[in-house]
Amino acid sequence: MERRRESETPDLYSEVYGAERPELFLKSTAERCMGPLDDIGIRTDSTGMFQKPNWDLLSSMEKSADSLAETM
Repeated sequence: MERRRESETPDLYSEVYGAERPELFLKSTAERCMGPLDDIGIRTDSTGMFQKPNWDLLSSMEKSADSLAETM
């Protein structure tokens, strides 16, 4: 609910969440991802670090539409 209040287009969230097939948003390429126990970069102007739940999908550029991995 808080995200909807922060958004300039709060209706966008309703459209995405109510869609028959959820929309996928690109968050990063492989070069910018960190593995288990890797160091992460935190911006110097950051006032805190908060965890948020994500559903991650790793896919391939091959013609196969199968996903390689999913995490929660």
